[in-house]
Amino acid sequence: MSLVGGITEVKDFANSIVIDDLARFAVDEYNKKQNTLLEFRKVLNAKEQIVAGTLYYITLDAANGGIIKTYEAKVWVKEWENFKELQEFKPVDAATPVIGGITEVKDFANSLVIDDLARFAVNEYSKKQNTLLEFGRVLNAKEQIVAGTLYYITLEATDGGVKKTYEAKVWVKEWENFKELLEFKPVDAATPVIGGITEVKDFANSLEIDDLARFAVDEHNKKQNTLLEFGKVLNAKEQIVAGKLCYITLEATDGGVKKTYEAKVWVKPWENFKELQEFKPVDATTPVIGGITEVKDFANSLVIDDLARFAVDEQNKKQNTLLEFGKVLDAKEQVVAGTLYYITLEATYGGVKKTCEAKVWVKPWENFKELLEFKQLLVLPPQHKLPSGQES
Repeated sequence: MSLVGGITEVKDFANSIVIDDLARFAVDEYNKKQNTLLEFRKVLNAKEQIVAGTLYYITLDAANGGIIKTYEAKVWVKEWENFKELQEFKPVDAATPVIGGITEVKDFANSLVIDDLARFAVNEYSKKQNTLLEFGRVLNAKEQIVAGTLYYITLEATDGGVKKTYEAKVWVKEWENFKELLEFKPVDAATPVIGGITEVKDFANSLEIDDLARFAVDEHNKKQNTLLEFGKVLNAKEQIVAGKLCYITLEATDGGVKKTYEAKVWVKPWENFKELQEFKPVDATTPVIGGITEVKDFANSLVIDDLARFAVDEQNKKQNTLLEFGKVLDAKEQVVAGTLYYITLEATYGGVKKTCEAKVWVKPWENFKELLEFKQLLVLPPQHKLPSGQES
């Protein structure tokens, strides 16, 4: 069942009469609007999102003058009103936004939609802050499909005759004729880069970070039935994903003893949502954000075991092989936009044990995992030595 607001895969879309009908409807509507003669071929993928009704994101093949091309259609359906509407129809290329991902807006400088949203952002900010900013031009634009679309717009505006650069985040839900300015701030060296992890400026005096740190301690206490008492924030970083991930290093007291912890809190302001993703004591083996570190006690980790088995299964599917998982030999992790796991494992192929290395990307907030790489390692016998001057 689809989660309200969440985008999920449509099960068995290839055999779904509903999806086939909506794909054909999308092609017909596009032909009417654009006076084209596209011919529907087949559905390649389908996702759905429960909003005020259901939004269907359908990837399909259609022929244009005998040439088959791939398109993405967005169709809004309200079954109780016998209503369906084509919201969007566009060819799929490298610039087409991936659902949940942040991508560049193609030809933003000539986009009336982006220009309108940038002006809206400046006007809203001026109303809220009682300022007199004058819109200048759009410098860059990115978009992200969430429950609607988030637009990240870098723009130029004049403040008291002085040109300044700002970054605006505007949330749009086309099916509700809704748009809202979520964030508007001047761009400087401390402004977070989309997808990158950056330091939070003046975290010690940030009410938001303080609130998130206290929330993290409270949530950990509820989950683990502990009695930690929040002390203070020691450091904070943030990462713009589908919302924002806040990495907070904090001090808390456990039975009168001060200890340092690291909390990861996921925030989606447009849904008034926050969730504690991780809470752990900081020690010498705690992963450094961006760095690759050893996974502590990997041999007894159910998470690592599960990821290793997943890697073997995915490799078998992709390569049509019959590897049998044996055991994990080593594991490392790296905090990126999610976590990358580098797992060295043993697997049997045709009765012969082989050592392999898998790289698995995990984004817990999207319930996402993907095998990025799987390769067999060359393990030389102890008696085998390379000629002098050569390296393996």
